[in-house]
Amino acid sequence: MEAFAICGIDHTTTTDDDEEHAQVIVDVAVIAADAAVDAPWERCVGETNVGLGLRRVGIAVRKAHRTDAPAYVVDARVSATRPGSDRGWTACAQLNGANPSLSSGGLTGSLRAPLLLWRRVAAPSDRAAPLVSLRLTTGTPQKPWAPLSTPSPTQFPRTTAMVEAVAGRRGQARLFGVRASPMRACPKVLAAWGRPPPRLADLVFDDDASLTRKPRDSLTFEEFSFSLTDATGSITYVSCVRFDAPLSNQQGAEIRCEPVAFCLLYRRSDARAAMRTACVELYRLYLSKHPRAFRVLLATLAHLPLPLPQERVDLRISFVDEDGSMAPLREICVRSSRLVRAGLRSVDDAQAWRAFLSSLAPDALVRVVELALLERPLLVCASSTPSWFLDCLRAVLYPLHWALPCVDRVPNDIGHDLVSGVVPLLAAGRLSEGTAPARNRCFSEPVDHSVVVVDLDAKEIDFGLKLHASAPRVSQTHRRRCCGALRVIGDVCGEGVAIRDVFAQLIASVLEGHRACLNLQKRDTRRLSVSDIISTKRFARGDPFRCELSETQAFAEFVRRAVEPDVDDGAVDVTTGGLAAQLRNRDEPTMECAAAVTLPCVASSTETTWAALIGDASERVDFEDLRIRIQAASASDAATPAERYRRDALAAVGRSQLDLDADPVLSAVRDVAELQFLALPRFVRRRRTAAQMAWGLLRALGLLRHLLTKRLVPSEAAWRALLLAAGQIKATATDLTVREFARDVARALFREMQAFSIAIGPQTFALWSLAVAGDEDEGDATEDDELAAPRLFARSATWSAEDAGNECPWLWDAGAKFCQERDVATADLGVLCAKDEDACYAPGDAFFGRGGSPPTPKLPESSERRIVIKPGAVGCAACGARAPEPAVLAAVLHDCLGQSACAKCGASGDGVKPTLVVLDSLIGPQVVSYLSPRAIRMDVDARIRRHGEASLAAAHVVADAPDVFYSALWWSARLRLPPPFRGRGDHALHLALQSSSGDVVKDDRLAGARAAFGTLPRSGLEVWLPAF
Repeated sequence: MEAFAICGIDHTTTTDDDEEHAQVIVDVAVIAADAAVDAPWERCVGETNVGLGLRRVGIAVRKAHRTDAPAYVVDARVSATRPGSDRGWTACAQLNGANPSLSSGGLTGSLRAPLLLWRRVAAPSDRAAPLVSLRLTTGTPQKPWAPLSTPSPTQFPRTTAMVEAVAGRRGQARLFGVRASPMRACPKVLAAWGRPPPRLADLVFDDDASLTRKPRDSLTFEEFSFSLTDATGSITYVSCVRFDAPLSNQQGAEIRCEPVAFCLLYRRSDARAAMRTACVELYRLYLSKHPRAFRVLLATLAHLPLPLPQERVDLRISFVDEDGSMAPLREICVRSSRLVRAGLRSVDDAQAWRAFLSSLAPDALVRVVELALLERPLLVCASSTPSWFLDCLRAVLYPLHWALPCVDRVPNDIGHDLVSGVVPLLAAGRLSEGTAPARNRCFSEPVDHSVVVVDLDAKEIDFGLKLHASAPRVSQTHRRRCCGALRVIGDVCGEGVAIRDVFAQLIASVLEGHRACLNLQKRDTRRLSVSDIISTKRFARGDPFRCELSETQAFAEFVRRAVEPDVDDGAVDVTTGGLAAQLRNRDEPTMECAAAVTLPCVASSTETTWAALIGDASERVDFEDLRIRIQAASASDAATPAERYRRDALAAVGRSQLDLDADPVLSAVRDVAELQFLALPRFVRRRRTAAQMAWGLLRALGLLRHLLTKRLVPSEAAWRALLLAAGQIKATATDLTVREFARDVARALFREMQAFSIAIGPQTFALWSLAVAGDEDEGDATEDDELAAPRLFARSATWSAEDAGNECPWLWDAGAKFCQERDVATADLGVLCAKDEDACYAPGDAFFGRGGSPPTPKLPESSERRIVIKPGAVGCAACGARAPEPAVLAAVLHDCLGQSACAKCGASGDGVKPTLVVLDSLIGPQVVSYLSPRAIRMDVDARIRRHGEASLAAAHVVADAPDVFYSALWWSARLRLPPPFRGRGDHALHLALQSSSGDVVKDDRLAGARAAFGTLPRSGLEVWLPAF
């Protein structure tokens, strides 16, 4: 939390900018028409005939300077009884006589009710409009004169009849007056921690708040939120609870109250629900007269370490009494928002989303969204400021963003000039009471017709100019589909995903095909116009809405993000699928960090001021232990924006990309292969020469060819890893031939993704656009561009030893074949495609249907690291029978070991856990878990998400997760693939796989596993790697 503030109305100081009405009426009296008036009294214009014409009377007033008057006259009436129930009404006296009545003689006797002149007095702190002039006249004077209304005939029939009777006689006059503007008691921050932004109190009190008199049992409060955006685009979120605070200990059923608000200011957009809860709890502690607990809660909020949403850490703070029991205070829970992690705007307020859905008819709501997309100026107003509507409106514009000014709460005194400015903006304002159109009730002056006014109370849209009313619309088909979906929405969650999904489909229909119109040959988007980046004519396709959309600032930012790396590239792409489905697939597990705060039990009510209530910020709550736990839970090796971008590129976007084929054997093959792809960018960064980088990419292409031949399509994360490696080579290689090779490979990869109908997300597209673009000028990258190609593709600070030879000739040949089939030249790299198709297969590769033994190069004894792996024996604890290795292999792949009974004695195998026995010359003997390829793939994905690609180093993996490291070696070697996790390259790896037993039982059910991974011969399997 950044700051805390108590805002209120300063009723001790009032201001008035109207010098013309500096003198106000402080008293009124009735005088005879011919009576003299002495100072400081003044005779008012006009007189009237009362009774039977035997007497004429007038009015005299006494004035004083407005700033010096402790009270002044705010209303006057002619009535036989008290005009209203408000306090302050008194009958006016007669200066020269005892009878204050305006009537006498036969008139009084006949109607049996004296007609009196009444005045009502109020203090300046009441912010009522004072009277500055009175007059009696039989005519109708022009403004600023206004008639002082007579009582209602329903409530006061006798008085109304008398007034009409008197006014109907010849010579009788009516009472008119001139009012000044109310004294302004400016809102101010009465006490605060930190530094609240300027005019915060004006935004909280955007209405004419004043001192009020309310029944003691009807004091109310309201809670609301809004956001503040400074000139740099930084957003501060404000949660408030506004209530009526009694001025002092008053007696009676009615008490005088002042408006006050508790405000919390914070940066986390997804902490809104937690902070609104905290505001209400502060209000409850204020009512319970427990200032010490109030300060403890405030200190808790002030010192609470809020982790970023990307760190996937949930925070839960509970409150306990001094005896350890739970305190009657709600928990403060800040959960890592999946929407923020997915690049969406967080609006965690189910009530706001329900109000947004019901605020307008579906077609009108769609119309407002269309106007916002076209960046037309919008003022949304209601009886209470609808900041929530703007929050929801901006959220449903995704993947576009409102790029122009937005004011959640417009102060009344500057609202007209602000809204009617040149720059279009989104604004929310409060409507004053009345029956006039909303355009005339927003501010002191009518809103300019260039602004579209949305009246949520009347559920109407006032377009103002015909230009706005005739603005182009989305195609009728998509509008009808959107309106129909809005009508059938049932339950609405806190983030309004169902509503967002409906509008996401509408906007996706508008943006459809935009990527095909991009010009990727020009890179420096900072110096180019939108028409240089995208062909707006091709994008518009004759559609008026798309044509006007292409001229907006939001669309310009959208297309720039499409061709340049951006921090939001990992966001969901609504143009490639439903928003709700993608969010469900991204539902990742989070880690909860909890802490308990002790509240004092002794209450005290000695504090009498707001400053004394919140204290001097000396209250402290120790969260050091919680901070350490949060840092441990969110630790990552990705420190810079470029490293985090690479990390997000290698992480699977969602569970859907890990949901593979129904056959677990084929899924396992693909999982093992993807480990090679995910480790490729790190491998390329650590190569010293351009040729070594190109050969590493070529081997990965060979593996990709084998997978595609078997219709095993990798996940999008694997394709991004290949594009990242290609972009790495294109950006850092000094050889022009190698750079052209990397560019051609990126184009071929993109065509393959399209051929296999892979949903290409923004990050994948951005990496591809970088890899296929022309060479950038070095001067184009600015120092503040954290995701520029030189930073994103920076070479590793440490080099790995060069490969002593070709690690996998069969992958090299398969890679050359992949390039030949897709018109990618490799001859200049010194690599020729093998004429014999058999060269694309590894000797002894069981998965690809070949046999034989791998080559056995000579290795230096001193640098050799020997690793021997064999599966641990799996036997029945009851009868001692041992399971054959193919059965164990199939059980691990199917993840069903321990779910069946012993075939010999029928004993349950629930406690069976497969293991691998490892003999490592550097570490020593150990036993690790025998993990399936699926478990390894999931663990590697979690490691990348948590720590970045640096965590794929062999030393890190073997230290943190030896079962993952050795299981990956086991499966990779069985597919004749090099180890996915590499070291510094200063050792030659001698890896030997051995069978657990020499007996292999034939079982037709294991044919799939045997065909994919084979069965180990008695002599085992040996793999050599020159540089590991």
